[in-house]
Amino acid sequence: ETNQQAALAGRTADVRGQPSIGFDVQGYREQEEPGPSPEDREIYQPLYDLLWSERSAYYAAQPGANLG
Repeated sequence: ETNQQAALAGRTADVRGQPSIGFDVQGYREQEEPGPSPEDREIYQPLYDLLWSERSAYYAAQPGANLG
């Protein structure tokens, strides 16, 4: 929320990077690569979804989130 307020006010120097969550597993790193194997997806996708659920809920609740 602080980042959004700073960006809207034009204070780009105050905008901070967002934390990144990942696993050192093919398909879950932050780089282009083939998707995970079915076995890895079964293990890691529920964890990934859980870790990102709060962040996703926050952005989904923002005004205009469902536009376009």
